[in-house]
Amino acid sequence: MSFVARNSILLARSFCVAICLLAIGPGKSVADDVKSSVVDTDQGQAWTRELREQFYSLDQGSRIIPLSWLMALKLPDGRDFLHDNLARYGYLPADKGLYRLPIGFTAAGPFGEEMVGMTCAACHTRQISAGGRTFRVDGGPAFADFQAFVADLDTAVRRVIDDPHAYKAFVRDVLGPNVGTATEDKLRWSLSQWYYRFHTLMEGSLPRNVKWGAGRLDAVAMIFNRLTGLDLGPAPHFIIADNIVPATAPVRYPFLWNTHRQEVVQWTGIADNKTPLRVLARNVGQALGVFAEFVPKKSLQPNGDYVFDLFAVNSIQFGNLKKLEKLMWAIGPPKWPWPVDQELAERGARIFGVACAGCHGAREVGGFWETNVYVVGTDRSAVRLLLRDVDTGVFADAGFARREPAAKVLQLTAGALAASSEQRDDSRMQILAGPSQLRTLEVNLQLLRTNTPPPPDAAGPRQRQPGGYVARVLHGVWAAAPFLHNGSVPTLRDLLKPPDERPAEFAVGADYDPVAVGLAAKQSGRATTMTTTGCHDLDSGNSRCGHAFGTELSPSERDALIEYLKTL
Repeated sequence: MSFVARNSILLARSFCVAICLLAIGPGKSVADDVKSSVVDTDQGQAWTRELREQFYSLDQGSRIIPLSWLMALKLPDGRDFLHDNLARYGYLPADKGLYRLPIGFTAAGPFGEEMVGMTCAACHTRQISAGGRTFRVDGGPAFADFQAFVADLDTAVRRVIDDPHAYKAFVRDVLGPNVGTATEDKLRWSLSQWYYRFHTLMEGSLPRNVKWGAGRLDAVAMIFNRLTGLDLGPAPHFIIADNIVPATAPVRYPFLWNTHRQEVVQWTGIADNKTPLRVLARNVGQALGVFAEFVPKKSLQPNGDYVFDLFAVNSIQFGNLKKLEKLMWAIGPPKWPWPVDQELAERGARIFGVACAGCHGAREVGGFWETNVYVVGTDRSAVRLLLRDVDTGVFADAGFARREPAAKVLQLTAGALAASSEQRDDSRMQILAGPSQLRTLEVNLQLLRTNTPPPPDAAGPRQRQPGGYVARVLHGVWAAAPFLHNGSVPTLRDLLKPPDERPAEFAVGADYDPVAVGLAAKQSGRATTMTTTGCHDLDSGNSRCGHAFGTELSPSERDALIEYLKTL
């Protein structure tokens, strides 16, 4: 929860914010420099510029940090934290807007009380560069380094707290000159409370042995940590620190186009996608993952039942989440922007029908695309994180926590998200637990059957196997590199090689290779390095092993298949 948005000291510095905005201008210097050189990829007639702007900026309830604080923070070298519109982390400059915030960042709230947050677009808008042109792909997996962003934000606030000179400059920038001692004390208290919660989450969550890097995030673990670690404990901080564990199973940001047509979502297939309630619960989860406020309250009734108020503290914008979901329906798969060898692609279509369509074909079931979960010998970390127990905290007496002090993290999280989504309307709601039981999401959660990957034969993946990963329909896959769920393979051409022939290390950045269909081997701009492990270590979070299907194809067959995949 925010300890600042309601604090009276924020009203005192509205004038200071106005002066700052006049000083920095609308943040167009970076955006205008790139706008003229960026080409919007063709993603269908339904995807209009008006819808794109809504997708970039619609507030979903994320509340990371007060805007005035972020504007006042400095880097160790003295530059403003926002000096480059956060481009150093891979976020893209906005064509419109104030505050030096990039695409997918919001400043929500009354003037003088704005809180900075994030939308889907921050992690799901990408740009790729090839042949002297840069292409914008809306709904594509971003090359953003979220781990570096939140780690640096944590460090910047810590410096303000620890360094008296930095603190004085911070107070002056936030509150203006000549403020009273009482007002300054309130700011110090608010800052320390914010930092205690944020630092607790970052210190426990950010792994030291696995770097997410550009284009990857352990989103599920961060949602689990955020909900069970920061929201369910006792007042005044609501923290259960033991529920926060290192997020060591990073996955590639998925692409959003056609997501609404899948039966299940999340790489591990844990979220049913076929009803409005479950779609809303999925979006509530991702809003919590980017710091929406949510602190449920519990009270005991005379009859022995507990009442849970899930909206006592809740910043989630349910109406906007529904709007964002409709926007995603309009995002079409990006069309390949270069020439295609049609004869070769037709040959590739036949190969795809035999070798790939069994898992990745667009088969409709009840209006949705069949989205099976398969064990194909890839990295297991993202599945294993679903199996840990957590302290249920305030939900210990709720039906979905089975009246036990501990529950599987997935069960607890799914129940809380489903309950908050199901009971939400325009009024403040209370939810009865106990004998009435709270409805939970249906999840497919079973222990991994074996510690060794199944043989890569043609029949293996056609059985639905718990503990695996979804096989998505591949429309627009050319714009989604790197590949596999954990982003451990840089190009489609590399994916069609045996695992031991795939690159052990590669650069992740915007430069694109149209021949290999994926990341260029050499990156000219900002990039991070992805270091992978082989089949000897399937629990590293970075294993490039698995998905051996297609590796038996001849070079000419691989060329044909890749040419066809460009057309999807």
